[in-house]
Amino acid sequence: MDLAPGAILATNTSSIPLTELRTHHRLRPDDEQSISRAASGRHQFLPTLTSEVVASFALDTEGGRLLHQLNPRSHMAVPLDLGGNVRGALMVGISDPARATYVDGDLDFLSELASHASVIIASAVLQEREHGISLRLQEALLPRELASTERLTIAARYVAASDVLEVGGDWFDSIALDDGRVLR
Repeated sequence: MDLAPGAILATNTSSIPLTELRTHHRLRPDDEQSISRAASGRHQFLPTLTSEVVASFALDTEGGRLLHQLNPRSHMAVPLDLGGNVRGALMVGISDPARATYVDGDLDFLSELASHASVIIASAVLQEREHGISLRLQEALLPRELASTERLTIAARYVAASDVLEVGGDWFDSIALDDGRVLR
């Protein structure tokens, strides 16, 4: 199986072969079982993965070994719409032989979960963009250098009002006047 760029892998014993598959043995984006197809809007629902189906995913010997180690038994992937032209996919799978495989209701649940996750992720991305804009605006408003004269040197250090946001706080500036005085 393939993961979309930037996919987050759950940390468990399956993550190592899954990460290796994702990094070095990816399916082509146009492959029917590629996660890229799910990201483009097509649900994937493979309730039972036989060893023959799993073997058909192997692109090479090492990929086949990793798939065998991963031992996928059931798989679902649904699209994530992150706003604009940004798309992703939410993929889940079962490899534990003691667990029941996915059923139709599970696909409905995963689709609903992806819908909620899409809103949350898109909101977080928007907040991060807005925060970046605030930082750039604040940096643009701060003076590049402070005025000084032969008799006076001014030093300043900006400390944000909030460590979390890194914005806000008191502003400063200094202006050298023609008569030698400095406004601050």
